[in-house]
Amino acid sequence: MFKVFACVTALLFTGTAYSQTHYVNGHWWDGDKFNQQDWYEVDGKLTRRAPEKLDNRIDLRGGFVIPPFAEGHNHNLQSPWLAENYSKHYINSGILYGLMMCGSATPATAQKTRTVLRQQPFNIDLVSACITSSDGHPVRMALQPDPSTGKTRPLDDIYDKSLIIMDEVEDIRAKLPLITASGTRTVKIILVHHEDAGRRNNEEYFGVNGLNEEVVHALVPTLKQAGLRVAAHVESAADFALAVSAGVDIIAHLPGYHFWEGYEPSAYRLTGESIQQAARKGIHVITTASTARLIYGEPKNIPAGVIENQRKNLTKLRSNGVSIILGSDNFAGNILTEYDYIKGLDVFGDKQLLNLLTRDTAQALFPDLKIGELREGYDASFLVLKRNPLLDAEALRQPSRVVYQGAVLVTNEGD
Repeated sequence: MFKVFACVTALLFTGTAYSQTHYVNGHWWDGDKFNQQDWYEVDGKLTRRAPEKLDNRIDLRGGFVIPPFAEGHNHNLQSPWLAENYSKHYINSGILYGLMMCGSATPATAQKTRTVLRQQPFNIDLVSACITSSDGHPVRMALQPDPSTGKTRPLDDIYDKSLIIMDEVEDIRAKLPLITASGTRTVKIILVHHEDAGRRNNEEYFGVNGLNEEVVHALVPTLKQAGLRVAAHVESAADFALAVSAGVDIIAHLPGYHFWEGYEPSAYRLTGESIQQAARKGIHVITTASTARLIYGEPKNIPAGVIENQRKNLTKLRSNGVSIILGSDNFAGNILTEYDYIKGLDVFGDKQLLNLLTRDTAQALFPDLKIGELREGYDASFLVLKRNPLLDAEALRQPSRVVYQGAVLVTNEGD
């Protein structure tokens, strides 16, 4: 019996999905080492037990088998057009799990985006409720002129449509229906140097601020009581501490990927108290450290203080047992851009970093799914690499086979 993703075009497939397949001659990652083993795929799940009947036998030709990649933070699939046009890149790259961080809150647009995403052979969740202040990020970005027309959107087309605006605690109850109507499972709240009152009512910072402390402390419990997961965009160490204190589920950025003008490096140095509290509460922290390259350009242009701050913050988070998620926030790039950058910080060993890329991020994003590991009963979703990625990281960029729940999406065996 054949499995078919009816809505996936032939363009995405270079092979056939079989319901009972024997994979031989592969080296399979167990989280610590590669083991030469045979595995079976039966109805989309992995098993070591041979079924009575086999539909196919696939020789992996000594390839190295790892779980698919997971992207913890991006924006390049968060509208219907983007989802339709960028999905192929994700699949060909082996990125089969992810979180899109700020799609439109308009129910019809959010639903259309989700429909497109569900039609693809991957698990990508969409945050379609981003909550900020009337002068908050990303309002300034939303006000950028349309490159094709040169026209700027009026604020009335942004407020409580693209973005949900909350300036006062009273806004929470009034606008909660806007959040639930978007169909989102995860809500993103925006914090940007909330500790600096001088940014308010200041034209220089219009459109780049975020929620105030009073709203955050009232909003997060309300969202969680509604069964929603809460992610917080943060910039400063104070933003991080507020998000942790309020009880968010995810911190969407490691503070300090750039230093705002007028602020000392210490404003981005996480405190031991907030880190320990994050560990106790099981809060996930998404890295997005490579965003520094988008701001400063070439790696040589990134200030040494920024890199040192990132290294120290990550080291403290890791040593305190905080759950870390890899995420790039790189529209034109992907999670391997972040992997390379984090690798260069020399905080994680190669094995730990490979697990962050494949296991830890995927399981944090989708805790109810059996994914991220090559284990009995887990999804038969994996990548086959021609070389050992622990010895040659470039192998990660050239999967010879991409498989999702037993469906062969990409084959590129080569010589």
